[in-house]
Amino acid sequence: MQKRILGKTGWAVSVIGFGAIKLPRVGRKECEALLNRALDAGINFIDTADCYGDSEEKIGQALRQRRQEFYLATKVDERDGPGVRRKLERSLRRLRTEWIDLLLFHDVRGPEYEKIFNAGGLEELEKARKEGKISQRSL
Repeated sequence: MQKRILGKTGWAVSVIGFGAIKLPRVGRKECEALLNRALDAGINFIDTADCYGDSEEKIGQALRQRRQEFYLATKVDERDGPGVRRKLERSLRRLRTEWIDLLLFHDVRGPEYEKIFNAGGLEELEKARKEGKISQRSL
């Protein structure tokens, strides 16, 4: 699998990533086989979101023993500090991991941009990064 450096992260990420939005349509056993096959094929970037049904739980269940082998991205749909923290902690539990590599604000529109800055959302992510809950590691 070809890899490319993701922006300024230094991460060598597979040119094909695994997007998990459709995982709620797949049974647990099939999901486990699918995710493991993706890693075996060299895919090392998995993208999900809190709002993608049970995809976080399925990823956590299927890949908890292989967490060092891939970069994991998820998203939060809250904008204020307490909401961001609550969603981050929920995602960590569901994904059965102690860290997320890339955490994004999901579906930000119009005045929500300013709320991220003014209501503490971005500040909360910075705190989580300093705590090691959002990683800056390389594989």
